[in-house]
Amino acid sequence: IPGDGSSPFRVGYSLEDRPADYDSWFLVNDTSYKTGFGSFRGIFSYMDVKEDVWADTDGENINYFSSARAQDYKAWTGELQFVSDFSDRLDLIAGVTYLWDKYNTTQLSFTDFAAPFPDKFTPFSVNPSYINNEGKRKAAAAYAQVEFHLTDPLSVVLGGRFSWEKKYGYRGQNTTLSAAGFLPTIDYHEHIFSSNPAIVYSMPKETWDNFSPRVGLNYKAGEDLFLYAFWQRAYKSGGVNAGSADRFAFETPYGEEKVDSFEGGFKSEWLDNRLRVNLNFFYSLFDNLQRTLVTPSPTAPSGVTSVITNVADLKSYGVELELALQPMPDLRLFANIGWNKAYYTDYCADLDGAEATTTPASGRSVCGSGTTVPTAAGPRYL
Repeated sequence: IPGDGSSPFRVGYSLEDRPADYDSWFLVNDTSYKTGFGSFRGIFSYMDVKEDVWADTDGENINYFSSARAQDYKAWTGELQFVSDFSDRLDLIAGVTYLWDKYNTTQLSFTDFAAPFPDKFTPFSVNPSYINNEGKRKAAAAYAQVEFHLTDPLSVVLGGRFSWEKKYGYRGQNTTLSAAGFLPTIDYHEHIFSSNPAIVYSMPKETWDNFSPRVGLNYKAGEDLFLYAFWQRAYKSGGVNAGSADRFAFETPYGEEKVDSFEGGFKSEWLDNRLRVNLNFFYSLFDNLQRTLVTPSPTAPSGVTSVITNVADLKSYGVELELALQPMPDLRLFANIGWNKAYYTDYCADLDGAEATTTPASGRSVCGSGTTVPTAAGPRYL
């Protein structure tokens, strides 16, 4: 929106010809082979994404806060799957999966709060913040699910998934262009790290593994009514605070998150399949929820840093209703209604950040046993 910035009610884009470019390659091979005892399927993919994005962060015609981000991402995935109905009593699905990916992200943030404001930011005009990080991941899993038909309408479902994940090669820095020792002519698309080890953070490899079971009952009460109930466990792997400006936050991984989910309900179709009614009840218990905290930091320029950590347990339950009606061939009516109640059953966060002592200051409480963070300056404790 053109303007000179004099009107507080008019916002605009003031980056001139700065780009927002996304280049993506995504290749997939999907091959299946049928035999007399089941079918095999292989799905393999390769992804390559490059981004060059400038953002007019302030949203004003005057230019006082903008950012630029360059990101490269590559991934290989593979899955082998086997599906079989060995008999009228037994159905099976099983498979293995694999993922390898890596990323490189560099972001510049430009600020200039003094008039006259520049038409557009360049690395020559200001000393931008320079955030640069990278990391790699390997993940694999094996899963299987068996449905055994006790009778024609009643069946038992047993399943499980074993997951393994490793994150490694993580490095990061969060400083300014000059503090990193770079000239304004640097090509930030190259994701260059500073030669100063004091401002480049790294973390040893971390691995997580988990087994998630599933048990369920299915009952086909008729051609139009299907009832089900199941319990299953799921998990979300831990990770790294890769973008943090605080060394201790960067070097402290957060743990996995788990949930036990109980669900039951029915799916039905009536009036010659013109009316669909689906009802689902759910009850979930979350353990070690991953949440973002803002904590003090002795090394971050702002004095604080955002840290993902495991702080809470949560209970959630509710009901969902899905309705669909086709009163005439060319008309369909839909309605989806849900009710959900969720609340924390436990929440304890370390808002003081990592410290050099296991003894908290007077009057402070602690959440539980401490986590040791090894660093070059000695151990730190959460």
